[in-house]
Amino acid sequence: MSQIDGKMIRAFREANGISQTDFGKMMGVALRTVQNWESGNKIPPNKQQKMREVIERHEKKAFSVDFLSADGQKADEKAIILDALENKRLLSRDEAHRVIARITELEEIEKRWTNIVKTLKQTLRNDLM
Repeated sequence: MSQIDGKMIRAFREANGISQTDFGKMMGVALRTVQNWESGNKIPPNKQQKMREVIERHEKKAFSVDFLSADGQKADEKAIILDALENKRLLSRDEAHRVIARITELEEIEKRWTNIVKTLKQTLRNDLM
């Protein structure tokens, strides 16, 4: 079995929209430990195994929902909503907060892109005149 390194951790986190802090909580380690691993510090064998379990659990939880968010990353929050709908259950308070936070973040991203596009259009119009 191949060793998990800092680049793999960062790629997993970023592909799944997981912060270093949240990944640390999933692993039972401090934020600084995750930062050290991602900076190249060696990951102990017991944590390697734990990471494999966390990644596998996370992959199963996502149940191959490949919805893309505005920033191009998989949105766990959509998977949470779909799971709740499929299983006819209410969202937990934590899940609801995560979903609301993600929606708010996506709305902000959309606003920024809208402003960038407006500015580019105006700049192009001015350049053509």
